[in-house]
Amino acid sequence: MVRIRLSAEDRRASILEAATSVFAVHGFKGATTNQIAAAAKVSEALLFQHFATKTALYRAVLRRLIVVQNESLRAAGPPSPDADGLVAMIEQTISTALEREAPPHLEGRRILFGSLISDGAYARLSYHRASRLIAPRIDAALRQARADGDLVGRPLPARNVMAFIEHVVSMMMVASQHERPAADYEGTPGEVAADALWFCARGIGLTPSAIERRQQGPRSSMAEKTVTPQRVLADS
Repeated sequence: MVRIRLSAEDRRASILEAATSVFAVHGFKGATTNQIAAAAKVSEALLFQHFATKTALYRAVLRRLIVVQNESLRAAGPPSPDADGLVAMIEQTISTALEREAPPHLEGRRILFGSLISDGAYARLSYHRASRLIAPRIDAALRQARADGDLVGRPLPARNVMAFIEHVVSMMMVASQHERPAADYEGTPGEVAADALWFCARGIGLTPSAIERRQQGPRSSMAEKTVTPQRVLADS
């Protein structure tokens, strides 16, 4: 078998990809350069030619995740500045988190969780960047939805709205990626996703009519989507 020789740039990218997976599982303290080298199918000596220390490699992984975050935010685009845009944003966020296979950016989300239970530095940076880029769009949609009569109750800051929805969906995403059930949800996976949408949308003050205008009922639209049960209800 002919062994393909990677360019230095491709080898570095391969090491970063492997390191992301290892850091996601073991955290910075638990991961070893030996594990990362094995995952990347290189020697430790070659790994250290690209990254002088484990800390340097971890920082490079975090920089890569920031680039991925930027690309994801650009691809998602701004919600339409009204209630329909808010519902669509929540629906898309939940659907992406509960995809059949491992959702995109799952490893980055696990690294973010690891940051939350350690020094919080990367988590603060990630949340701040996302808030800076998205909160103004959400604020515009909240204001228009209220003016249209689609949003009621005590006004909530756009940054809090964004953070609360992200927290709910993050937990659902991470809990869905193991084999054994963990969360004791009731209903089919699609119904659980629809209920999560209803919970988040009603929680920020959207009226039932505003939600149902897009959904044609609180469960029906997302409930029709197929989500593998063991990936929605999970435990390690």
